[in-house]
Amino acid sequence: MRKYKSVWLEIKEDLKFLKQKYNVNYARVIIANRGFHSLLFYRSANYLWRLRIPLIPLILTRIIQVLYGIDTIEQLLREES
Repeated sequence: MRKYKSVWLEIKEDLKFLKQKYNVNYARVIIANRGFHSLLFYRSANYLWRLRIPLIPLILTRIIQVLYGIDTIEQLLREES
């Protein structure tokens, strides 16, 4: 089985990156940053998918798609063909 980083470690790295790049407060990122919300949902869904829990990750990614209008690569490829 492949070794993966902890989800919490990945989220912590994302927060550190945003802090360094944009010099914003962690609370502000967690509360108001749509990109961070999307990434948080993606990382959570990916973790559940790796645990072989298929339905919840699909629901999480769909929620983010509806809330923020974020399209997945599969949707874009289907529209092009």
